[in-house]
Amino acid sequence: MNKILGLLQIICGIGLWMFGVTIGLSWLAFCFGSVVIGILLLFFAPYIIFLPFSFGIVPGNGMILMGITNFRKHKTTSVNNLDGL
Repeated sequence: MNKILGLLQIICGIGLWMFGVTIGLSWLAFCFGSVVIGILLLFFAPYIIFLPFSFGIVPGNGMILMGITNFRKHKTTSVNNLDGL
């Protein structure tokens, strides 16, 4: 079950990455397509130009890492894990 959940989380993370890159590229095209907005952002707020990339890439990284963790999780029983004994 953990392997299926891990694969689904990895696929969702890749989807979020693609969403973030798509939004970021369309934002860059809008900013530099209208030259005035692109130049004003370059001079007064350069960090806003790359802000939309973080909407999908940061959560995508989290989903991919959670998926890898769930995919590699093993069910083991040891003496240290037995609380009731």
